[in-house]
Amino acid sequence: MFADMINWALVMVLPGPDVVAIASSTIRYGRSAGFRAAAGVTLGVAIWSLLSMIGVTATLNAAPVLRDILPIIGALVLIGLGLFNLFKSIPVDNIANDKDEVSRAYAHSLPNAFRYGLLTNISNPKALVFFTAIFTPMMAGYSGVVNKVFFFLILLLVSFLVFNAMVVMFGLFSSSKLFNNKFFDVAPGVVFIFIGGYYCVVLL
Repeated sequence: MFADMINWALVMVLPGPDVVAIASSTIRYGRSAGFRAAAGVTLGVAIWSLLSMIGVTATLNAAPVLRDILPIIGALVLIGLGLFNLFKSIPVDNIANDKDEVSRAYAHSLPNAFRYGLLTNISNPKALVFFTAIFTPMMAGYSGVVNKVFFFLILLLVSFLVFNAMVVMFGLFSSSKLFNNKFFDVAPGVVFIFIGGYYCVVLL
């Protein structure tokens, strides 16, 4: 079990849309927003895990076309998120020039970072492959409902801790002039569009 936990943690820290969502929320709006984004990503992981546990693999085997359609939909959602980031940034009620004012405005719209993290994770085209090809075989190594549920909860805890550790780490560096550069205001949108576009080209 310990080896599986370590492998899971290593997969969670791999660069991708989830890390970008957590980093951008933390750097631009502070740790509070980062923690909410991390919670949203964790919920996304829980949803994918549950789908895998209740038999999404069997469904995909019965309807193989879904293996092609679902990642494309996810890639298009990522592109949409990227465009939204470029033109609107993370949605806030009031955009201000001062970073502290932006943080206060964002605080009045609590669900935004959470939704941002959740949607980013759910729409990740890699998630379908990961949870059907890696998570499902991993869970197969544990017999009995109790053992599977226990291990599932352990993995969620590991995910939650890893994502929140990222928030703390990015929070430490957010005061740096490098991270306050306007480049990092548009970087998340560019990354999402690139990843979504890449998967659209590969899948189509």
